[in-house]
Amino acid sequence: MSAFPDQDEEQSSFLKKIKESPMVPAGVVAGLGTLIYAVRDFKNSKGKMSPSIYIMQYRVVIQSIVIGFISVGMLYNMGKTLNEMYERKNMLPDTKSGRKD
Repeated sequence: MSAFPDQDEEQSSFLKKIKESPMVPAGVVAGLGTLIYAVRDFKNSKGKMSPSIYIMQYRVVIQSIVIGFISVGMLYNMGKTLNEMYERKNMLPDTKSGRKD
């Protein structure tokens, strides 16, 4: 329990968002991991490429990773929503047949 009640509410809201779409934070973590790898690789490259080309290459890699994770999360949420809609549709009584049971 925090001394600030709004902070607890924000933390629970943040955790709820993470549970709803876990691929977004995973994409951010993967992007940061790739950034750390790029910095270490640049440091050890000893001037084989110009820095601007090196930065552009890793920018594309990092963006691709993050967009990939977000896309997978979007597809997962779409599938989950379609599954929920299908289950709700099957739970409703059949009104098109015109029969009364």
